[in-house]
Amino acid sequence: MLLIANGCSHTSGAEIEYQNQSDCYDKAWPAHLSKLWKCDHINLALSGGSSKRVLRTTASCIGKLLLKKYKPEDLFVIILWPGPYRTELYNQEYSDNESWKGWVPLVVGNDYTGSRSKDIIRYYKSWVNLYDTHQANTDFYLDVLFMQNYLRSWGINYFFFRAPTTSLSTS
Repeated sequence: MLLIANGCSHTSGAEIEYQNQSDCYDKAWPAHLSKLWKCDHINLALSGGSSKRVLRTTASCIGKLLLKKYKPEDLFVIILWPGPYRTELYNQEYSDNESWKGWVPLVVGNDYTGSRSKDIIRYYKSWVNLYDTHQANTDFYLDVLFMQNYLRSWGINYFFFRAPTTSLSTS
């Protein structure tokens, strides 16, 4: 079996060893779980990752594994879903960034004044001002349903859970 884990900082192992550490994959929970289960693992998580990033990177990883002749029944996906007030934006200027590969994470509450272009900061501010709870709920549940149906269509076993508290509701 191959364990594929995805999520945000909770899955990447952020701040396990020191403050503001973005990841510590060898000490994060997927590494411990794969050792317990005696299997290999892939940790796709990135601090600041959004549910959109989870969809994109999980589907891409599975596609590559299937092309390498992995059997769907030999894969197990665990997703610790990030909070809903996150997104990402593709920008060619950041394509050389090894972690982002052009996809810039945007997280409500993070200060981006020093590390993002002026255009991205303007987009981020507009997005924060316009993104409401109704849209956050809708986007989140659509992402979860999409991933669930994608994995089911391949016959891949999975487990989803959430750690961050949010105002998600069914209304």
